[in-house]
Amino acid sequence: TLANWVVDYAERVILPLWSKSYPDDPRPQNCLNAARDWLSGAIKLPQAKAFILECHAAAREAEANPVAQASARAIGQSASTIHSARHCIGLAL
Repeated sequence: TLANWVVDYAERVILPLWSKSYPDDPRPQNCLNAARDWLSGAIKLPQAKAFILECHAAAREAEANPVAQASARAIGQSASTIHSARHCIGLAL
C-alpha cells in the first residue's frame, strides 16, 4: 500500500517539477512505470533497478537546475521503495 502511494504521489506531485525543465527526458517517468510494473509482478527487481539508476543518472546530469535535480532524486528514491518496506515511509514523513 505504501509503495503504491509513494509512486502515485511522486508521479502526481514531483514529476511535474522535472517535466517543467526537461519535458523530453522520460527517465523519471520510466522509473515510476518500472516501479508499477514490479509491484504488479510484470518485471523483476533487477529490471526495475535499471530504470531507477537511469533516473538517478538524470538527476546527476541536471546539476545546473537544483529543482529538477532534487525532483529526479526524489522520484528515484520513491521508486526505490519497492525493494524494502522500511523505505516506504520516507516520503510520507
